[in-house]
Amino acid sequence: MERLFTYYSHSGTMKIAYFAYEHIHPGHLLWLYVLGRNANTSLIYVNRSMIYDIIDRGRYDVGISEGLKSTSYALLLKTMLKIRRLYMVALSPAIISWKFLTLSKLVDGIIAVSSLVKSVIREYEYEGPIYVLHPSPPDLAEFLLIKPNLKEPNICFIGAPIYVKGFDRLPSLIKRVRNSIPQARLIVIGGELNSEGVMSFGWVSRRELKKLLSMCSVYVHPARFDASPISVLEAMAAGIVPVVTPATGMSGIVSKVDPSLVVRFDEMPNRVVELLKSDLSALSKRCKIKAIEHHYNVIREVYSFFNEILRVSENEGGISDDRTDF
Repeated sequence: MERLFTYYSHSGTMKIAYFAYEHIHPGHLLWLYVLGRNANTSLIYVNRSMIYDIIDRGRYDVGISEGLKSTSYALLLKTMLKIRRLYMVALSPAIISWKFLTLSKLVDGIIAVSSLVKSVIREYEYEGPIYVLHPSPPDLAEFLLIKPNLKEPNICFIGAPIYVKGFDRLPSLIKRVRNSIPQARLIVIGGELNSEGVMSFGWVSRRELKKLLSMCSVYVHPARFDASPISVLEAMAAGIVPVVTPATGMSGIVSKVDPSLVVRFDEMPNRVVELLKSDLSALSKRCKIKAIEHHYNVIREVYSFFNEILRVSENEGGISDDRTDF
């Protein structure tokens, strides 16, 4: 079984298991790095065949599960006393499903990937502890090296072609922008879109992504609800000015660059036009600075979370001395 970020430290150190179904969200790798510097931390990729080996698993003080499938598996381990406390990561529109609401009643706490997600969970009357841990790109430093083309009216969007991300809104957005700036182009990364003024790309490598971003000056994210897209941070780190909806989980970070960059979708085309007609150099530098600040804020968030779960575990009888690993 593939495992990453396993750090073995002195006997008595807390043991943490992080569960993800088949792959981990790249924006959460920084969490594992910080946790791994403080505890014996293992990343466990969950798959269907693992159910047959559940009895042979070791014991952990804390489990962190990413996604509904991983949480279901981790709850089985908790039921068998293999995990003392379990925290579920809420990172997608699944948080408004009955499956999530059912699982939330069985875990010891929830990790929300943005304040937006936390507020939605509270609306569903969840009364347990919620910890906000934002994602951050694992290769942030490489995006910081990008020099965007701020003089060209090239707009970009990164994301899957799904309704909640506002993918279907992109054609009308670029059409309205081109009514004022005919030479404007929209570069779409992550999905196929046939529309005038659009250059469409599906999945691209990280190297190709950075190359495409270097062509752009403005990033748009017209989401209806997007928990915490790291694409916004990647664009900011590249020095590209983002315009996002309030329903974008990263809107709080974007507002620190300039509050006017967070707008309703019907206002987004006009705001993009204003930016494309402006000198973006100052905003571009500020985007990079705020992306760096966010990265270090995430590290502090994870340290704070670790100290809290350590305190809770110690209050419940100390840290496990069972060194049996998964």
